[in-house]
Amino acid sequence: MLDLSAADYPFVVYTAFLLSRRTMVSPSYHMFMVFDPAYEEPAELEIAISAAIAGTVGWAEGVVAVSTAQDLARVTVDIEVLPATPPPADVFAENRLLVPTGALAVDKSADSEFHLGIALPPGPGTYGARLLGTGRAEARRGCDEAFAPGFTHESSVAAVAGLAGIEHYRLQVWHLSSEPDWTEEDDQPRLMPA
Repeated sequence: MLDLSAADYPFVVYTAFLLSRRTMVSPSYHMFMVFDPAYEEPAELEIAISAAIAGTVGWAEGVVAVSTAQDLARVTVDIEVLPATPPPADVFAENRLLVPTGALAVDKSADSEFHLGIALPPGPGTYGARLLGTGRAEARRGCDEAFAPGFTHESSVAAVAGLAGIEHYRLQVWHLSSEPDWTEEDDQPRLMPA
């Protein structure tokens, strides 16, 4: 299983995003998805969901599914459109996404604009995509502590409230082509060796 929460995780900092947007997501069954809002391929969606259940991140033509460490509190999700292919990072999952409408939606988001899809400045096409994540181990521990023996209802509610935003994901995308490009090998993430 891919662990995206290394304590010394090196977030790459960019000074010029084409777009950087943040939302809070309420995971359902330990999962959320980022996808092209016109995407209507249930079979492909099932591929991404199954892969995420098996290994944290699942990819299909126009969707990335992410298994979260907990589903009791909201997680932070950033969508970042980069001006070019980013330099390699030590810990990440990377693949391509088809974005025929030129927009990405985030299910389970607290913001309605993310349900409709946020427009990506380069427009429709094929994007490189990298998922980065932090706070998974801390969120998992906090969830376990919230239901530890001896906790009262009030202390459990407070512990769950304290989990909000601890788990944080960044989906960085960059435009590769104006044409859709997907092959069967793309349904598995390409992982950078540690």
